[in-house]
Amino acid sequence: MSAQENEDLKKLIDQLLADPQYTGHPLRDALQQIHDQREKQRARMDRVTRISDGFQSMLHGQKEELKTAATHDTLTGIGNRALLTRRQAEASKLSLRTGAPYCLAILDTDNFKQVNDTWGHSAGDRVLVSISQALAASIREDDICGRWGGEEFLLIMPGLSLEKCTAVINKVQQAISDLAVPVDSALIRITVSFGVTEHKPGEDFLKTLDRADTALIQAKQTGRARCVYRR
Repeated sequence: MSAQENEDLKKLIDQLLADPQYTGHPLRDALQQIHDQREKQRARMDRVTRISDGFQSMLHGQKEELKTAATHDTLTGIGNRALLTRRQAEASKLSLRTGAPYCLAILDTDNFKQVNDTWGHSAGDRVLVSISQALAASIREDDICGRWGGEEFLLIMPGLSLEKCTAVINKVQQAISDLAVPVDSALIRITVSFGVTEHKPGEDFLKTLDRADTALIQAKQTGRARCVYRR
């Protein structure tokens, strides 16, 4: 029986029970039992439907959480290494197809071990979250940033040459240097070293990454809190 047929039957039974001419009729009690049974069945089906809807909603929520966990860093909420690797590979393919450049920057938090040793790991986590927020707020809409691992972050800047990406880097550098993370009664000041390079069309994206890492090492070795650009 269809839903409409069920509804029509319910209306008919309700009408018969409400009609005073059937009061005391021998079949009225049987009709009342049918009515009561149908209402109980309807109530049970409503409960089953609510449970099913709740279960489906829970599954959907868990699916979305798993999807987010697979692509975003659990501490900072920005992209994780898996997402960044995929996006860099996509940017490299686009560069090969169109000839459009992109730049890659690796950021490393200076003296981060000292922060953990002095203030504890919870303070270190707050520093990383603050850096990620400043980074995400400073880049262009098309740029991609994420936590590369530990205290390192990665920034992908599509469509920019090495000369033109300096405006983005300077903005990020300034935003991070302006940070003052409160811990107990103190404020932790933060500096970051940058290694930046431009992807060469046709090269494997890992080579681009290695070149940026080499530039970062140079920045760390020559005093930290600076940016080294490497072609």
